Amino acid sequence: MVAVTAVGQTESQSKAEEKKTVETKTESKQATTKGTAATAVPMLDGAIGPCSAEFHVVGGDNKPLYLVQVHTLIKYGAFGIKKLDLQISTNADGKAKFTGLPDVNKRPIFFDLKQGQKVAQRAFEPGTDCHPVFEVILQ
Repeated sequence: MVAVTAVGQTESQSKAEEKKTVETKTESKQATTKGTAATAVPMLDGAIGPCSAEFHVVGGDNKPLYLVQVHTLIKYGAFGIKKLDLQISTNADGKAKFTGLPDVNKRPIFFDLKQGQKVAQRAFEPGTDCHPVFEVILQ
């Protein structure tokens, strides 16, 4: 009976150790997820072409701006009948990216950037550069 008790204690000790290990792994995953969620570049897929546009937004003090709204309205198809309205916000590093943009468009695609009273606009011409990176200073 003493041997059974010792085995029982060993099993409960190993279960407690497993539980601690699992809790530690879970905490590590949560910390990693939180860290990557803040630094992962938000991406939005328009799914109408192979081009992309990336934005790096900073303030007048050259620090990245968080939650800057980047908006565009893409008119495509015959006579511009089809419309695609896209909007995304920048992450803590001031970055955002649109993918799946058209590679051919008759007119430039304009992106409007706004945070409070600060506004800027950038033109995207897929015929000249299909994968531009826009460095924007909002003041």
